[in-house]
Amino acid sequence: VKIEDLGVDRQVTIYRGMTPFDALLKLASMKTEYYESFGASIVVEIGGLQQSWGYCVNGVEPLVPMQDYQLSGGDNLELIILSW
Repeated sequence: VKIEDLGVDRQVTIYRGMTPFDALLKLASMKTEYYESFGASIVVEIGGLQQSWGYCVNGVEPLVPMQDYQLSGGDNLELIILSW
């Protein structure tokens, strides 16, 4: 899991059904807000840094919310600040 803006670059053991949201919970505190227009919760703070956060897996930004994407062993997860 890489969060460049917070200087985090750590390995997390993946278990079956694990999501990027689950992996993030292992590394940092966070806050979410539900956005009805997206139909999903968005991470709005990680480790005290208030931003709208998105994610990439293996360099690709998935089209599903962070809590719905299923990680696989060997995936590279990166949390990124979104610009609207």
